Parts: sequence; C-alpha cells; structure tokens
Amino acid sequence: MTKNGWHIIHTFQGNPSWQELNDLIRFDSGVEEPYCEDEDAYNQAVREGWIRYDGTTTTVWCDGEY
Repeated sequence: MTKNGWHIIHTFQGNPSWQELNDLIRFDSGVEEPYCEDEDAYNQAVREGWIRYDGTTTTVWCDGEY
C-alpha cells in the first residue's frame, strides 16, 4: 500500500513506545541512528502520519528513498 508516494518501511505488532520503536527499527534495519530522537519527535511523526497504530499493528512510513 502506498499513499502519496509513501511506502511502508517497518511493521510491528502492538503499539511500542518511542524507545521500543527505535530498538525494533534498529534490530530490523541494522541502522544505529534512532528513528525518533526523543518523545517529541515521535509525537510529531505520529501527528504527520509517518507512524500509525491501527489497534493491532504499528506501521512506519517513508517518503522517497530510505
């Protein structure tokens, strides 16, 4: 599924905290740099739709190359 050129880069069961999400993404991708620097950055990504929880699954989106 895509939206306006966005594509899914990670999908996880549940609704992890911002720290847990960073750990899951680090494990899944091997990238050491955190996806969200802090809770404020996480909340901003949620508001903008980059991170979405549908009640079962958390999906992380990206626009362009990742």
